[in-house]
Amino acid sequence: MKTGIKTFSFYSIGLGKNVPTIDSSSLFPSKNIIVSMETGVKTCGGLSPQEGLWLVMLAAYMCCNKVFEIGTCSGKTTYNLALNIPGVVYTLDLPSGARTTLLPVENRDHAFIGFKDHEKYWLGKSLANRIVPLYGDSANYDFSPYCKSMDLVFVDGSHAYDYVRKDSESALAMIHDHGVIVWHDYAPCWPGVVRALNKLALKIPLCHLNGTSLVIYRREEQP
Repeated sequence: MKTGIKTFSFYSIGLGKNVPTIDSSSLFPSKNIIVSMETGVKTCGGLSPQEGLWLVMLAAYMCCNKVFEIGTCSGKTTYNLALNIPGVVYTLDLPSGARTTLLPVENRDHAFIGFKDHEKYWLGKSLANRIVPLYGDSANYDFSPYCKSMDLVFVDGSHAYDYVRKDSESALAMIHDHGVIVWHDYAPCWPGVVRALNKLALKIPLCHLNGTSLVIYRREEQP
């Protein structure tokens, strides 16, 4: 597999890559995982097909029943997660038409703010009743109803350092004792994400999935 994120690229923006890289075999040892995915849909932002595959494979491998996504955008990833678990996917985004945020965001983040509700990918599909859309700014959203109850939290909201830091704190509060967090966009083009996760990696064991911009934390590995 080719590595999609080169170490020298991180140093080119003045940031080292502090999160160690693992191969997918470390995530799914000796187990055949069958998943379903809908791909090829043009959406704003979003995971690459390979990243989307690894994410839903992880959810299926863990037999997730409750997943929380921070950052909905079009909802394609939301739908694919719901397609591969028997339970519920909660997904938080800014309200439709929103134009402001509580904390500063990266300039390129503005293209993803206030995505229209009627364009959500899961609408009209059979499993839409297993997707719970939530609305608010993750900087001050009340996550307490979901505390220590999530099998998996996927962080893919604002790429600004302060938001990634705050969303990471919220994600850590939501996963249970054997829960997992996955972050998207650990890549040189999003230095706020890199800075925040490099700093977090000094406190908890994070790993970067080879050939992707995904970073993973499994709480059961915590001493």
